[in-house]
Amino acid sequence: HGTILTNVEIDHLDYYGTAERVEQAYTEFVSTVPADGLVVACWDDPGSRRLARAVRDRGRDVVTYGYRAGADLQVLSTEPDGLGTRSPFVVAGVERILDLAVPGEHNVMDACAAYLAAVEGLGGGGRGGEEQGGDGDRGAVAHEVLRSEAASRWQRLDDANSACT
Repeated sequence: HGTILTNVEIDHLDYYGTAERVEQAYTEFVSTVPADGLVVACWDDPGSRRLARAVRDRGRDVVTYGYRAGADLQVLSTEPDGLGTRSPFVVAGVERILDLAVPGEHNVMDACAAYLAAVEGLGGGGRGGEEQGGDGDRGAVAHEVLRSEAASRWQRLDDANSACT
């Protein structure tokens, strides 16, 4: 169990009244994640980054994604590829390629969040290093999560012939 936190924006002030109350609502939401759960947070969004740091400081499991340096999964670039996109990224010191059949950096970010969720526990049932099986098993789980969301393909740069398609 866990959550994906894409952004913490000061929105719905008609309901919350102040920016502080908006951020408090996000903090309360994230606190509903069970102690053994996982928070996947976008490192590019200042509010999400602040909340991720606070949650991590309280000893909770947090993994981050984004273009910004310091993310656990860092997207290096995004280029058009036909009607979709191609984005190299680095996670756990391994460079990979994300090919999506849909355009847009927001779709790249959503796919990266889904990948981390699957590999680190939300969809995959395990945490980095605690999974049954090796990296290939986690990659297969991540691929199934992504395939169910959008037509996409993950592959290791050093093993393109065994790419999930």
